[in-house]
Amino acid sequence: AWTRPVYVAPIAGRMTWGLTEVLSSGGLDDLLLARSWELCVVDPMAAEAMKDKDWTMKVFSDASMSGQPVRLLAKGTVVVCMVFHAPSKVAMVLLPPRAGEECGIGYAFYQQRDGRPVLRAMLPPAPLDENAPEGPDDLPSAAKGYAEPPEGELLEG
Repeated sequence: AWTRPVYVAPIAGRMTWGLTEVLSSGGLDDLLLARSWELCVVDPMAAEAMKDKDWTMKVFSDASMSGQPVRLLAKGTVVVCMVFHAPSKVAMVLLPPRAGEECGIGYAFYQQRDGRPVLRAMLPPAPLDENAPEGPDDLPSAAKGYAEPPEGELLEG
């Protein structure tokens, strides 16, 4: 089941469900740098794209992939993928605004039924840090709980 993502701005400490707010506040950079979202390209070397010069990837308005597509993406088009839903092989993609509109969200198959990819990641997988803590219990004891009070004299009210 698809759920609506919530976005957190860690420095401002602000949470929002509004995509436009995230994009206008510089959140796109943060989400791409953190590899929460991925830059992908509609694979120009896919067999379907090579056989048919007019082939396009269909993007739908909802995850059920029914009705008429809201966008048709040509081979070689760069897209921002927000979520990959593995059971259905559907990606939630960021749609750039058209004239007079705001950004939107669409849904597209990222694999063919036989497993061949339609979308290709533009960056290699991030290297894993062997020494990174796996959970909060693995953090050093200084990082747990509350911050230590400063040493020395304290100013009082």
